[in-house]
Amino acid sequence: RRLLGPRCRGVWARGGSSFAGEAALVVAIGCDAHGQALKEAVAKHLAQRGIVVKDAGVESFYDAAASVAREVQAAPGAARGILVAGSGEGVAMVANKFKGVYASP
Repeated sequence: RRLLGPRCRGVWARGGSSFAGEAALVVAIGCDAHGQALKEAVAKHLAQRGIVVKDAGVESFYDAAASVAREVQAAPGAARGILVAGSGEGVAMVANKFKGVYASP
């Protein structure tokens, strides 16, 4: 699943699945400098729909991917992550280094 912006691509990082009756869906979202505008728009859209959004802020691609991956690991089954970066390749590689996190550009 991709989120496309003028200069950035989004990456979904996923851990487990969420079913009815489980904890509310939590989405961690982070970006590098290239994806700040798209990240803010996506976070606002999700919050309007009642989804819990944990904003990792604007960091280097490595730190953003690591922060989001840790959030996904912390809440298995109820967490998702969105990473927005210049190409999406680097953040996907970093996020995939975390056990139980699967990211694809």
